[in-house]
Amino acid sequence: VLERRWGVPLALNNDAEMGAVGEWAYGAGREYENIAYIKVGSGIGAGLILNNHIYRGANGSAGEIGHITVEENGPLCKCGNHGCLEALAGGQAIARQARQIVEQGVSTQLSRLKDPEQLTAYDVAMAARRGDLAAQQIFIRAGKYIGIGIASLINLFNPDIVIVGGGIANVGDMILEPIRQTARRRALTAATQNLRISTALLGRRSSSMGAVVQALNLALHQLASEKGALVTS
Repeated sequence: VLERRWGVPLALNNDAEMGAVGEWAYGAGREYENIAYIKVGSGIGAGLILNNHIYRGANGSAGEIGHITVEENGPLCKCGNHGCLEALAGGQAIARQARQIVEQGVSTQLSRLKDPEQLTAYDVAMAARRGDLAAQQIFIRAGKYIGIGIASLINLFNPDIVIVGGGIANVGDMILEPIRQTARRRALTAATQNLRISTALLGRRSSSMGAVVQALNLALHQLASEKGALVTS
């Protein structure tokens, strides 16, 4: 509809797919053909590049790693299932866990910040960086859950590199180390021998740079088609 209205080619992708493309073209995945980009923000999603092409699945639903079940009777996820990775380790889950520990009277800097109902994952990250043990434990636990999900992805797709991006990844090694340790411990040895697990080199720009790559690709294809049509005529 938009292509007809505006008269230009248009592509529609989710942020995890564009993050994968951005890191593949300009970031940590530049030397690799098979990439799994895991975006950990308010939710958790994956962008997959296999043999230098975005893998979207039959109808565009590939990469929904956030809805892998990691705890059968875990908390309710917005998708309607229980125990999804996103419901245990996404940004909203991290904020929820922070509210719970404040309400339980656990000693933490978070109890002095604001009304518990207004706590965010960013608040938890800042407290963790300041050395708050309770906040750090939330991120370590989240990293372990994400590592479980990534181990399943590694066994299924055998990527060259797993790149962890999104706002939550900015916490750094506090979440990346438990991700690495859990993923390597749980994935098949053959699939992890030459595997790299890295943070996104482009940081928050991964998805926007991926969109730039996609736009340039569309423009070049359009130019090539127009030139081909002129040659034919």
